[in-house]
Amino acid sequence: MKVPFKHPALRHLVPLISTLAIMTVCNWAVRHYFGYSMTWVGLLADLIAASAFSYWLYYLMRRLWVFLLLQVLVLGALYIGNGIKVELLAAPILPSDINTLPVLLDVLFGWRFVAALAPLVAIGALILYGLRRDWRGIAMLAATVLPLWLCLVFLPGPLAQGLDAMFGYYPYKELGNYEERGPLLYFLNEYARQRELQGKLPTRDEVATALKRQGMAMPLPPMTLAKQRDVYVFLMEAFWDPSLIKKVEFNRDPWAAPFRALWDQTDDSWVQTPVFGGGTANSELEVLCGMPALPERIAFVTSLVQAMPCMPMLLAQAGYRTIAIAPDDYSTWNRNNSYQYLGFDRFYAKPSLFLDDQNGGFLANQTLFAQMHDRVIADAAGHPRLVYTVTTSGHYPFLMDLRKRPQVIKIKPHNEALSNYANAVYYDSQELSDYLVKLRAADPDAIIVIFGDHLPALSSRRKGFSDTGLFPKNADDLTPETMRTRQSTPLIVIDGKRGPLKLGRLSLFEVPRLLLSLLGASGPTALDAFAPPPHEHPRPIYSGRFLVTDDEGGAMFCDSGAPSAGCEQADAWEQDMQVLRTDLVSGKRFGPQLLYGDAFKLAIPDTGLAYHAPMDVHPCDIKVTLWGPPEGKSGRPFNLQKSGNSALYIQYTGSVGNVEAWLGSRRLDVTNNGQRMALSLPGQTRIYLPGTYPLTLKCNGDDTPVKVGDFHVYF
Repeated sequence: MKVPFKHPALRHLVPLISTLAIMTVCNWAVRHYFGYSMTWVGLLADLIAASAFSYWLYYLMRRLWVFLLLQVLVLGALYIGNGIKVELLAAPILPSDINTLPVLLDVLFGWRFVAALAPLVAIGALILYGLRRDWRGIAMLAATVLPLWLCLVFLPGPLAQGLDAMFGYYPYKELGNYEERGPLLYFLNEYARQRELQGKLPTRDEVATALKRQGMAMPLPPMTLAKQRDVYVFLMEAFWDPSLIKKVEFNRDPWAAPFRALWDQTDDSWVQTPVFGGGTANSELEVLCGMPALPERIAFVTSLVQAMPCMPMLLAQAGYRTIAIAPDDYSTWNRNNSYQYLGFDRFYAKPSLFLDDQNGGFLANQTLFAQMHDRVIADAAGHPRLVYTVTTSGHYPFLMDLRKRPQVIKIKPHNEALSNYANAVYYDSQELSDYLVKLRAADPDAIIVIFGDHLPALSSRRKGFSDTGLFPKNADDLTPETMRTRQSTPLIVIDGKRGPLKLGRLSLFEVPRLLLSLLGASGPTALDAFAPPPHEHPRPIYSGRFLVTDDEGGAMFCDSGAPSAGCEQADAWEQDMQVLRTDLVSGKRFGPQLLYGDAFKLAIPDTGLAYHAPMDVHPCDIKVTLWGPPEGKSGRPFNLQKSGNSALYIQYTGSVGNVEAWLGSRRLDVTNNGQRMALSLPGQTRIYLPGTYPLTLKCNGDDTPVKVGDFHVYF
């Protein structure tokens, strides 16, 4: 390694000096832009940890410039990455975030995708280029990485407890724990804690004891239903009520009037979700399986490897067609595998759908509902059905297709993120309301569930929630009441002709048991093993730490590791729940064996349906009632739009999706607003050559062109 120093011994100071410089800049940036800073103890601890890492990296790299660039990228990513997550989601980076990184990259577009991916690619490329290629480099790598790995695998408990004893540990103060340790030691500490929790697998006797304390009789009889009614569950992306933010002024209600009226009929019911600002798959686990999600990881990604006694599986065995709809890639959140384990026999993902109407890269609800309505009826073929729909419109950064959905919600003082979100909520609630009218008319006895998977990822500190007074700037200062607000999204349960139910406040994992009770399920099921104490609604948030709300609106924090007055029933439930959940998700599954007998086996009955739903290709089945204009002048615009583009219009009857259109050989941009289409020449182009140009369409994935008419161009 060539080092530009007169005295070679000075080269050993390079990692220390560069570490000090990087830490100084990063800490200033974090304090200035994200509004928090590490304590002096945290700064010293991080200096030691970062210096140790830097020296290790320094002696592994062949070139000084490679080391310096790598050091800036790694330490900078740690500091700035934690700052961004604290700003948006009110918590530092956790080990579980590594598992969700592919999902994050999957939902980012444009410059956000490049900004997230570029540092990771650069770090990988620099390591491959700069790593020493001799025995000393390999020996140094093994001598440092292997002991740490062995310690994390075989001694995670002593490591986590040692770091907790050294720096202190505050159960409800994640940011405080981070500020006392710095990014490197905090991540190491939390990873060791996660490993310790995962390593404690319950025994058969422990599971049996927990089931008995939960009042579960064993073995359970097969579940039967009093009436096989259709069930529709809508998980609405980041769906919440922006009007709760009081220090801004909205020019109108951010929710569409029909949806507000529907929610008012519930007496403002709420559901307490397991996540804040992200982590949709954990909300999915709760609403489908009736058990609290694991706070320290995403079970869909890390733990599910076999069939589960969840609501879709129980309904499938009771004769239901179980259909899941999530307009993402099959691999997103590992849904391709997880949905089968939970009991779905049909899965519609992005390859099954026409992406002809998108908001910021996410399928609009209007077209999602329209595409799915007739298809799920055909899939059920006379059987009762569970239709579980995950929406993605309204996903961060809350962009709408402004050509179809112009901004109608204005905010004072202006806040771009909140303005975008309020408009996204308005259109998503309106399009859902429109579809509910159609759905309830076609299926009046159906049970319909609507809820938001989590609060939006608005800035949680200075520019979003906190500057409006809704939450404190520091998430460690959340009270039970503000934590309750932070974890709650609107809940609507429509019980057929009875209409919306008045449910008050539930935790999300309680919803599946409610649905089975509305279906008249005979006796308890495996889901009842997680039933909380009467009139209490625990909301696990961290491992062993949880919020408890009651039917009267009270809220308090409980901690099973440090029992306190008023928490006795909830603490006992939480300890049993931990045993049963760990056994079911990552243990030896003694619980299902005890509940259903040693011959226990879960399987989806053969329905004849392919699990992966195909694209719904069929001929263009519309009748054009009017179109125009039929002619235009050479080089002159016609039917001029606000965008400056010339356009033709078509009025029609019937249903249509995924429309493609051409004027002669020119491809047109299509805007379909239901019974009327605008077909625009892109880029303000003009037609100069006189002649006759056929207007043709292709619809619904069918390759057969349909001629609408001839457009004539004259001098």
